[in-house]
Amino acid sequence: MFLTKRLSVAVGVLTSTMFAIPASADEFTDSLASLKRAMAGHWAGQLTGTDNAGRTFEDEDAFTYVVTSDDGLDSATWSAGSLEIAKYEGDGRYSLLSWNRTGRQSETPLRVRIADDPDAAGNGAWVLELEQRASNGTVMETHERFTLDEDTLRMTIDMRPAGSDEPFETVVTGRWARESRR
Repeated sequence: MFLTKRLSVAVGVLTSTMFAIPASADEFTDSLASLKRAMAGHWAGQLTGTDNAGRTFEDEDAFTYVVTSDDGLDSATWSAGSLEIAKYEGDGRYSLLSWNRTGRQSETPLRVRIADDPDAAGNGAWVLELEQRASNGTVMETHERFTLDEDTLRMTIDMRPAGSDEPFETVVTGRWARESRR
């Protein structure tokens, strides 16, 4: 599903925004790598939300997340519907390449802001900030907030047309549990 695509980068991430960086860039990348490493695994859960037309939805969701670089900053995520590769570009920016099940490719720039520095186990919170094109061609401003606590991942996504100061129209929440390795 489209929302699973975003998880890889929160674990990934880019668009321009104010950005709360720890004391140094090295501390930021260390914190980001710690969060990403803590995300590795197989996850299953549920998404619920309201779209911009006021319709509600609920959907089962599952994905696998892996760290693909020695520094812990690049990653890949795959699910039944998509494959995404998040490549770290520096300064909190990511390029997210994704392919849906029909092979259609897209590239999305993202930016990550760490909202709560990770603890020793990598648990923490982060925000992805991006703009993406909706199916009707409208460019949407999106804020995706994630919290990792051991084997539980929570997410809230708010979307509205880019440049708007109206309330966010689309709201999605998700909760996943890490599945044990068999």
